[in-house]
Amino acid sequence: MYLSPPGPQLASAIVFFSAAIWGIYWLPLHHLETLGITGTTSVALLSLPAILPLLFITGWQWKAHQGHMKKALLIGFLTGTGIALYSSGVIYSSEVRA
Repeated sequence: MYLSPPGPQLASAIVFFSAAIWGIYWLPLHHLETLGITGTTSVALLSLPAILPLLFITGWQWKAHQGHMKKALLIGFLTGTGIALYSSGVIYSSEVRA
């Protein structure tokens, strides 16, 4: 069985849906800001619900993939830090400047 490589339509669809999800991310961020939760506290509150499932999955997969888990944790930490810093930049300035 041969798999054909994905075409440009799939790439365009992935970019479109990623941008849509990213746009939805800002709705609760701005809503928290209108409630009086400002600064990086709102970024931390939006990131907290992801911690428990990720800790569970990491603990569950640790023994099976121990050789690669350290690299995966580093990649996840750096990606999360980048998203948090970008989100903080958008809070303190405009999205264009961040």
